Amino acid sequence: MERRLSPRLHAVLTGEQSGYYADFGTLEQLAKSLRSVFVYDGQDSPSRNSRHGHPVKGMPGSKFFGYIQDHDQVGNRAQGDRIGAIAGIPAARVAAALVLTSPFVPLIFQGEEFAASTPFLFFADHEDEAMRRAVSEGRKREFAGFAWTGEIPDPRIRELHRSKINCRRLIRSSRKTIITPCWTGTGSCSPCAVSNPHCTAPTLRVQVNFEEMGAGSS
Repeated sequence: MERRLSPRLHAVLTGEQSGYYADFGTLEQLAKSLRSVFVYDGQDSPSRNSRHGHPVKGMPGSKFFGYIQDHDQVGNRAQGDRIGAIAGIPAARVAAALVLTSPFVPLIFQGEEFAASTPFLFFADHEDEAMRRAVSEGRKREFAGFAWTGEIPDPRIRELHRSKINCRRLIRSSRKTIITPCWTGTGSCSPCAVSNPHCTAPTLRVQVNFEEMGAGSS
């Protein structure tokens, strides 16, 4: 299965336009990803400075994943921040609804169902000190193309403990009710990829209506 939707959705919700997010950020692109999977299916990619991608033809939505974030996209942010911390809880709820009603197989990153407040930081336990330095310096070079602020944590094993979900805090918090109904299907949305014949058809048949910059489109 291919993994799609996430960068397009992230860029629209957060407004981030640095690094590889420079390729995304419009509702038109998000709509295209829902209709056709790939935004770049042969066009020029600003972040790559080259043409990128190929069109998807004759494949169902069940061959692709749809999600907000995964361990790579959260862990490869400088501070390991989740979508709720970046865009806010209302935006996280919108993202959850869109993922579940997309034509793709939905994936939920751990803690996303209750908007976990803990970060998910990149961590490693290299025994070789030269390797540790190389990984740390490499991440700093990688993040130079992003507009992120703050000190970049060293990717040591201690970051694993900072990334663990605090279940006791969750039990005491009202956050557990913020987006859980949407994720579990007890709210107003349930997974389209398993319940809607248009999403399980042999080929994608999706219509998306949206409004951008005051102009209606579909």
